[in-house]
Amino acid sequence: MEFRLWNNACSSIADVRPPGQSPSELFQTPDPGEFSPFFKDPIMKTFECLCGNALFWDNYSCLGCHKDVGFCPNCEEIRSIDFVEEETWQCRHCQAILSKCRNGLAHGVCNWFLSDQEVAAGESLCWSCRLTKVVPDVSKPHYVELWRKLEAAKRRVLYSLKTIQLPICCDDCTVLPLEFHFKASTPEHLVTTGHSAGVITIQLEEADDVQRETVRVQFAEPHRTLVGHFRHELGHYFWDLLIRGTKEVDHFRSVFGDERSPTYEDAQRAYYANGPQSNWPQNFISAYASMHPWEDFAETFNAYLDIVAVLDTAGALRWIVPDFSNCKTMLTHYQKIGLSINEFNREMGLKDLVPEIYHADVRRKIEYLHGVVRTAAKRVDLATQGLMGEHPDPVLR
Repeated sequence: MEFRLWNNACSSIADVRPPGQSPSELFQTPDPGEFSPFFKDPIMKTFECLCGNALFWDNYSCLGCHKDVGFCPNCEEIRSIDFVEEETWQCRHCQAILSKCRNGLAHGVCNWFLSDQEVAAGESLCWSCRLTKVVPDVSKPHYVELWRKLEAAKRRVLYSLKTIQLPICCDDCTVLPLEFHFKASTPEHLVTTGHSAGVITIQLEEADDVQRETVRVQFAEPHRTLVGHFRHELGHYFWDLLIRGTKEVDHFRSVFGDERSPTYEDAQRAYYANGPQSNWPQNFISAYASMHPWEDFAETFNAYLDIVAVLDTAGALRWIVPDFSNCKTMLTHYQKIGLSINEFNREMGLKDLVPEIYHADVRRKIEYLHGVVRTAAKRVDLATQGLMGEHPDPVLR
């Protein structure tokens, strides 16, 4: 079984787990304590080419020197890359020998590279693309463009998980391997976006800007984005991985409610028949969150990752000095930034960056989730330092 943490070797958890303890229980501790290494590096900082030009997360080439650029797995940053010979590139920063992801070479949907160790192990797809198990029909150019947008959003969200050190189960993990399916609807079959047992399915049509905006208006949503879909569905994944079947579930129920009553199916029928709870703005992050505790957790997880990404980017831009050890401080900074950027957006006729109002119940849920994430991250960090004793936690690569 493998979990993944960037720049560390994958480690088996088969022989280190105490007998009778579920893998997700390894992430439960009664007291997270102080943990300064929670956030180590900016998530969405800008990068710099050797020519001095700024590089950004989605760049495939430098607009200054026109060199190829992409994500170097050794640097863990967007770097300018030199072509060496057939199927071989070299990072101009760390000099590592790299190979371009097959999805980038064949379809232009990925700007990540593989290390020579990955290639020696027989891999031809980057780590992010290896998590995508179902792709749309590549013979249709429009589908390839939609697929490209989905992969770009997925890479952005997965990279943010690296910084908060949340565990992602790899292919041969028997616990809850994560995989993505990108499927197009047909006249005979409507694909729905969702999560089930580690499989996140995203309807391909969600990557069509016009169709996605049409659905946003139909459901009266303040935002509807691809990164939002990934963050929400990953919230379901992490509930299954870190809370389901563990002692933490009782604490979860005290904050979000009992997911067993009503059942998800009954709650879903009631929501679509009667609409959201009338008091949802005071008690939930969104109208959809009021449907069921599972959706409340996923929507809150989505909002939490929004907070992390915005504050971290603001820190990288030197707007603030983020303090990720204190959730109350995080919320205060986020709302101040949100109010300011909302005014800029309104001057340009755009939607608010931060449309939500964080009432007491919503703040309590975010603070609870912050504790769950910090606990998981702390135990992963201790495991990488060899400080967990005889039974270390699973190590992410």
